[in-house]
Amino acid sequence: MHAIKNWVKTVSFILVLTVSGWPAAALENLRPVLDITNGDNRLPLAQYVVMATLDPDGAMTAAQALTLPAERWRLAPQGLRFGYTADTVWLRFEATRHTTNPMAVLAERKSIDLFEVFQVDGEGLIRSLGRHGWASGPLKSAVGRNLSFPAIAINLPVGGPVTLLVRMHSSTALNPRFELLGTDRLLVEIRSASLLQGMASGFAAMLLIFALVTVLAVPRIEFLLFLAFAILSSLMAAYFTGLASSWFWPGSTRLTPLLGRFLAPLFAVVSLEFCRCLLGIDRSRRGLYGFMAVLRVVFVVQLLAVGLLPGHLAFRLSAMMSILVYPLFIVLLALATVARLKNARPAMVAWFFFIGAMVVQALYNTNLVMAAWVERYNLIIVLVGTLLQNGILGATIVRRAEVAFSSERIKRQSAEQQVAQAREQIVIAERMSNLATLVSSVSHELGTPLGIGVTLGSELCARSSQLAKQCQSGELTQAGFDEYLEMVRDSGELLENNMRRASELINGFKQLAVDQSRLQARELDVSHYLRQLVRSLQPRYKHSPNHLQASIADGLALLTVPGYLAQVLTNLINNAFDHGLLGLENGVVRLQAEWPDQAAARLPPGQRAIRLVVSDNGRGIPLELQARVFEQFFTTAADRGGTGLGLPIARGLMTEKLNGRLEMRSTPGQGTSFELLLHDLPPSLREA
Repeated sequence: MHAIKNWVKTVSFILVLTVSGWPAAALENLRPVLDITNGDNRLPLAQYVVMATLDPDGAMTAAQALTLPAERWRLAPQGLRFGYTADTVWLRFEATRHTTNPMAVLAERKSIDLFEVFQVDGEGLIRSLGRHGWASGPLKSAVGRNLSFPAIAINLPVGGPVTLLVRMHSSTALNPRFELLGTDRLLVEIRSASLLQGMASGFAAMLLIFALVTVLAVPRIEFLLFLAFAILSSLMAAYFTGLASSWFWPGSTRLTPLLGRFLAPLFAVVSLEFCRCLLGIDRSRRGLYGFMAVLRVVFVVQLLAVGLLPGHLAFRLSAMMSILVYPLFIVLLALATVARLKNARPAMVAWFFFIGAMVVQALYNTNLVMAAWVERYNLIIVLVGTLLQNGILGATIVRRAEVAFSSERIKRQSAEQQVAQAREQIVIAERMSNLATLVSSVSHELGTPLGIGVTLGSELCARSSQLAKQCQSGELTQAGFDEYLEMVRDSGELLENNMRRASELINGFKQLAVDQSRLQARELDVSHYLRQLVRSLQPRYKHSPNHLQASIADGLALLTVPGYLAQVLTNLINNAFDHGLLGLENGVVRLQAEWPDQAAARLPPGQRAIRLVVSDNGRGIPLELQARVFEQFFTTAADRGGTGLGLPIARGLMTEKLNGRLEMRSTPGQGTSFELLLHDLPPSLREA
């Protein structure tokens, strides 16, 4: 333990010496004047003698700054690091040129809120060269309008040095990175910045599209949070690369600083919730859930604080939270990995890269890290960390999406199978209901001829007994015997007719019942079959105020499944009585059957088809509902026991079982008609 303490003390001492020695070493290397000698120059302003003064009120003009006493000017801090300050800061330095091209550009690569450049000529005249930055409003620099980073053109005369003044202000960390670029170097920097912005925007767009597609396909809470995560990541990439201020909303003076203030704490809150859903942390894991609850409270407090505090204090708080609290997020993920939670390992790696990059950025902004490589590459570090985080988490979401898609597909297939089974059961139930109705109708129709037969039989028995008594008593006369013979002849004819009618009803019922139960394809005399069907339906509507009529052509024949045909027609006729003629009197439901026009039906030569129409002269269907009549479960008669499956089943049987089609036409107030075009069954449907 003592050796470990000594090792920590030694390392800390070396770090303190290193950090404290940087400013002194850097001061020795400062050069007095920016000397542009060729067009490929990139001269970091921090490497030259730059004087600085504070303007707490922000009211100082360039003329006042130029005439300040010498004691008001101090050597600017190492790396031009002013940290988080609400003050306006003025810089003064000298620049000279020894090239034929007078063009140079003063670029700012940290994107502070605002900076304005003034040039002082040899006679002391001050000229404003332009203003730029994240919150500069409409850009004043012609060069700056075409760049991917804030920059202002400077025209330096040949000869002695020229004094330049820079007025700057920022609600974020005021750690600008000014560089005086020659023309050739400017083109290189433009290409580099544009490439970086293009990579960031392309990756962000791809991530957004993937997240949106995932949410639309499987709207789960974890995918919704991933979409919010992707949106905030994209905004963060736009913020750090300068796309937000230079391309998205260049005319806004407040949106980019506002985005910078709330983006990090809001991203932390969303990331925490996304992590909870991704890892499946719930109340059953008390330790991790409690740890996450504490972090949630801290992040929410941070979000509220940055909204209430002044700009520079809000950004300072956000940076300190990044340094002190964000590493606890990694600790949470490490504990989740130890607990072997699903997706914990890739999540820890992903957020490790991003949080590490954000901590480096926060250390840089708070002047706790002053290494030159951090100053030069801190933006790339943040972008690389963001890309690695989004890439790893995106791959994790891809795996979860694949599992979710597979689960949803299995559920959908299972639901479709259940619907198909339910539909088949409904079809069978309707067929059995129609069969029961047929039995009731035939029983009712058989009552009359059988009743007549019983009455005639009883009458014959009584008259025969009376004739036998007359014979025995000798009272039988020729006239009485002739009367008896005439009665027997008439009764026999009447009995024969009624028994023949009963036989026809029974045979018709037998055929209809067989067709309803076996569902086999056969060559069908459609004309005879439809007449039997209509006869079987007549008793159902005998006491209805409306009527059923039939117009059936002779000689209609087709290879079809009679049971399905009877079910479809019965369904349509019942639908017309129950809905089309509801509440009306003297309405008519008409069944028509005929050969179709060969050309109108577009039938190839030699193929048979029959046109059937079930129509009524009732109320018709409202125009807004006509497109939905064949939707499953759509009904306007739910209060009367309607299921919304009658017409969908009828159309399904026509297209799937009978090789036909079913179309509907309706005129509100005039009635509705359903037209069926029935073809011979192809070989694939003959085994019904």
